[in-house]
Amino acid sequence: MIPLILAALAMTVAWSPSAYAQTSEKPGQVTDSCWGCHRDDKAGREHRAGIHYAFGIGCADCHGGDPTKAKREAAESKKAGFKARFLPFDIPELCAKCHGKSEFVKRSRMKRNPFEEYKQGAHAEALWQKEEKRAPQCVTCHGAHRVLWVDDPESPAHPANVNRTCAKCHGREEYKEVFGFDTEIPAKVARSVHGLKGPWNPGLNLPTCASCHGAHWNFQPKLVEAFGVQEVFEVCGTCHTPERAAFGRDNPHFRKEVACSKCHGPHEIKPPTPALFRDPKVCAACHDPKKRADDPAFDYISRVLKAVAPVEQSIARSREALMELEAAGFRPDAEAERVNRAERALLTGFGLVQHRLHLLRSLRELEAAGEQAKAAEA
Repeated sequence: MIPLILAALAMTVAWSPSAYAQTSEKPGQVTDSCWGCHRDDKAGREHRAGIHYAFGIGCADCHGGDPTKAKREAAESKKAGFKARFLPFDIPELCAKCHGKSEFVKRSRMKRNPFEEYKQGAHAEALWQKEEKRAPQCVTCHGAHRVLWVDDPESPAHPANVNRTCAKCHGREEYKEVFGFDTEIPAKVARSVHGLKGPWNPGLNLPTCASCHGAHWNFQPKLVEAFGVQEVFEVCGTCHTPERAAFGRDNPHFRKEVACSKCHGPHEIKPPTPALFRDPKVCAACHDPKKRADDPAFDYISRVLKAVAPVEQSIARSREALMELEAAGFRPDAEAERVNRAERALLTGFGLVQHRLHLLRSLRELEAAGEQAKAAEA
């Protein structure tokens, strides 16, 4: 519905005699002489495809000049404020002429002032304080002339495209020394639970870089490393609300400030499977038997792994049986869904209760998941 409304609005504005009219000398008609040259060039085509054109924002609104003058020298007069190109350092304040005004923010669908947020972020610090012209500004993420709604699938800022947009800078090896960030982060996210479809997220409704770091106010790396448990909960808990509630203040991990990223990782997010208990970089990173042999965590881990083993084996046997059926020409969709439900019960039911570090509840969830797995296997 929204694209249709915007298309109609774009047509209305495009044919309005007071907006984007061809160069004309008719008395009383406002002309836009920019289109005499730019109607069919790359900038003109891109601008007509964007949201600014649909709302009657013309070339002169950004570039200045006098679009009522037919002659180019007069239209592009410096006295009229014409500016053909902009330095990266000037672009945020240029966009803020509209997008930084509180009345504009109120009328738009934005919840916050993007310019005020941008000024507080790491991108602004690199651009203005460090005077690094390669630092991201509005055009870097939204485009220069073909600016689209962020919910347009073709927008670089659309959730489906955000990670690729961020990777244009954060994945460039030559930027490692310039900005000091890990250029492997985009690849780590792509192969993590946040970047891959799986039983834990069958709908592929995945978070993006902006989901955790913010779209305009970008957390600085030094602040991310200094995050305490509560700050991480505020970020992760935005989506993972049940886990956040389960990880209560009576949890020993909470009291010792063991944040979500301590077990799951900050970017290469590990899926919520029992394999986390076997990962030497997770539990064993803190619970070292060489340092403390009587640590109660070892009893907890061993009993959980003993209970989870038959559930995993049953699911694995079911997966093998499904593959044999498919190879024989069958389509066991109903059976496959039963196996998926059993696996989700293991991941979500046990996974959620496990955040409480409550052994008896964890074992009960594993028993329930095991019953579903056996039924699916049968």
